[in-house]
Amino acid sequence: MNKILKSILVFVFLFLMNIFIFGILATLGFQVTMSENSYVVPPVFAFIVLYAIHKRSGEGKKSV
Repeated sequence: MNKILKSILVFVFLFLMNIFIFGILATLGFQVTMSENSYVVPPVFAFIVLYAIHKRSGEGKKSV
């Protein structure tokens, strides 16, 4: 798979997982404030961290 496609799939998966977790917390009775930042920032941060880990672990190795 292409690196860009993998990156997009990771972001979409993290975005949907974030929405799912917010739904569970709201169902349990927690006060959850929904905004653009609460939906987008955690997946973007996680994506950056995963990219940095992948880049660091791939030093000296050729990725397939």
